[in-house]
Amino acid sequence: MRIRTLLFRSCTLWVFLIAVVGSREIKAVEVKPTMAFLQFVTKNVEAISLMSKMPTLLSMAFGRTGYFEIVERKNIERGIELEGYNISRIKMEELIKVGNKLGVDYIVFGDVEKERGAITAVVKVLDIRLQRVCFEYTISATEGSIHDRINDAVPIIVKQIRKCISVKLKNVEKDNIPDPPRDLRATSRTGQVRIEWSYDNPQNIIGFKVYRAREEGGPYLLIGTVFDTSFVDKNLPLKETFFYKIKAVDDNGVESTFSELIQARSIGGPLPPIFLSVESDIKATQLKWMARPGSNLAGFKVYRKEINEQQFKEVASLSGNVTTYTDTGLRDGTTYRYALTAIDSEGIESEFSQIIEEKTPEPPTGVKAKGGRIRRIYLTWSAYPSSVFREYRIYRAKNRSGDYKLIARIKDRTKTSYLDKGGLDDNTTYYYRISVTNRAGLETDMSEAVSATTRGKPPMPQMFAAKSREPRRVTLTWKPTESPLDEIRGYSIFRSREVSGEYTMIARIKDPKRNMFIDKDPPLEDNTTYYYRISSYNSVGVSSDLAGPISSTTKSPPVAPKGLKAISGEVKRVTLIWEPNPEEDIREYIILRKVPGAKAFKKIATVRTKTAFTDTGLKDGGEYIYTIKAIDDDNLVSEQAPPVTAVTKPRPVKPTGLKVYDKNGKRVLEWNPNPEKDIKCYNIYKKGLLGSSQKVATVHENSWVIDEITGKMEMFVTAVDETGLESNGSDPVVIEKEEE
Repeated sequence: MRIRTLLFRSCTLWVFLIAVVGSREIKAVEVKPTMAFLQFVTKNVEAISLMSKMPTLLSMAFGRTGYFEIVERKNIERGIELEGYNISRIKMEELIKVGNKLGVDYIVFGDVEKERGAITAVVKVLDIRLQRVCFEYTISATEGSIHDRINDAVPIIVKQIRKCISVKLKNVEKDNIPDPPRDLRATSRTGQVRIEWSYDNPQNIIGFKVYRAREEGGPYLLIGTVFDTSFVDKNLPLKETFFYKIKAVDDNGVESTFSELIQARSIGGPLPPIFLSVESDIKATQLKWMARPGSNLAGFKVYRKEINEQQFKEVASLSGNVTTYTDTGLRDGTTYRYALTAIDSEGIESEFSQIIEEKTPEPPTGVKAKGGRIRRIYLTWSAYPSSVFREYRIYRAKNRSGDYKLIARIKDRTKTSYLDKGGLDDNTTYYYRISVTNRAGLETDMSEAVSATTRGKPPMPQMFAAKSREPRRVTLTWKPTESPLDEIRGYSIFRSREVSGEYTMIARIKDPKRNMFIDKDPPLEDNTTYYYRISSYNSVGVSSDLAGPISSTTKSPPVAPKGLKAISGEVKRVTLIWEPNPEEDIREYIILRKVPGAKAFKKIATVRTKTAFTDTGLKDGGEYIYTIKAIDDDNLVSEQAPPVTAVTKPRPVKPTGLKVYDKNGKRVLEWNPNPEKDIKCYNIYKKGLLGSSQKVATVHENSWVIDEITGKMEMFVTAVDETGLESNGSDPVVIEKEEE
């Protein structure tokens, strides 16, 4: 007769198996569920001292019941920390995730408050597999009675937890029974046997039951329940044979039939090596150990697993004279656990050594990129903590998943910044990643990409304007560009004769605060339209877009004076008159003169406030050509007025027909009357020595009686008009005194 009682809770369970075969009773095997405790949340300041005290007292009380395997609190807290959660604000779904990773069945947590000595604590029990709080209990006590109240409450809580476990004997159809595990494998070590198996469709399987017998025919007793497809049966008597079978359990609690059995023999082997140290390196660890004194070993094996993995995996098998190993090809920032075994000359493997864990160095952290600068991006990061450092390597790309190019190497571990200014474009986003190498040249993964954008072209100047009608210049004004201090270094000004023509830079202003420029060197042309554009430029010479175009026309010069007249016939002078210019700012007129045959006019006078001028000191009967120009207050000069010609009054022609004759016993000089109408008189001259002449008489008629003749005399006559002009001398006549 066989009786089976199964208490099954989801996946982890208490199992009490009572089997009676014939009249022989087999010892029951108990598998305990695991329970972890979190610090309580305090609801007021007075309860702070109970934050850690409550889980400590509860774990001690639950441990005394003997129903649970208590997980050290530091392990659950470390698991929370490794997941990056805040233990004081952890959420239910986060707690379930941590519990699953650590293989915990129940987590006890709650809150507590204390007011005027009265303590109220709410205890909650989270079932990790069912993913819900299966029981909640409130404890009320004082400071002195809290131990007793907890001891009273724990049996009640345990009873309620056990009600969460479904006790079912299921009658199911054969088609719904899960398949048994297959392909069992056994590995023996000193005092233990490792069983592994395969399972094809694990989707609905929540665990496996491991059974052991000392004889092939049984009886098989349950020795463990696991979630993975392996089980280590520890603390076995040495050099004895055992038989194992496995069952699968689905999510309805239905068990499969037994698997095929596998036989294994526990062995007695060497002691494990003394694990000395594990030192991390980039993508590697260096392990050191030593054999136990007196050991005669054929070799060692190195086992490794990640912190969230259930089983160790063999990573190296080494000869007995090797006591170091470098484990390469590891992931950055990953915690690995290592164990060693020793192999004796018979090939027997020891138990695991002490387990040591080590975390490989992470890529650089805290990487930040700051943009908004002119063709520069500033990078910062946290100093690399590991002593394996050789250099930082900085990479750059134009898109997050693009081809990152090495742009810098930094060998100072304490340096945590870099200014990238190598050939960056304006208004462009760049992505950066940083890695670290060790002395052997091994390199970490690159850090997470960070990005920043360079500053675009500087803003163009605003309110650009030009003043018109200025003399041979244009005054330009604008509003200085408002920008960061390193942005604007100055302005560039361009000019063209056509609005859509080619603009030539005429000025580069190096003062960013300046807001005016006068275009005057060289002087501009009069009455001419010019077009202007302006841009700002920054510290690396990048220019903004061009503002404008704007236009300005220079001032027109005065018009040529009109109505110019020259009066002829004046004695030794010419009088000029003209009309005043229409411009109100005429300052003066320039008088220019030339004689016929001359190539150019010459300035002879400047006249202000008048529109007439008398040119004096001229030659008698001279012909002169005149023109004038107007000049305004800005020194703009008009074109020449149309030239005019004038002739000064000529001297009378020299008298003709001069002769001497006798009349009434007197000698008489006589000549022809001059043809001019304005002859006033005639002057009679006697030539002297050395070409000199002496006027001897002035007469109004065309004859003169010589009063006295002294020797030989040479006489000539000139004509004088009413203006005083005197002609040249007539042809001379010679007069001699007659002999008596």
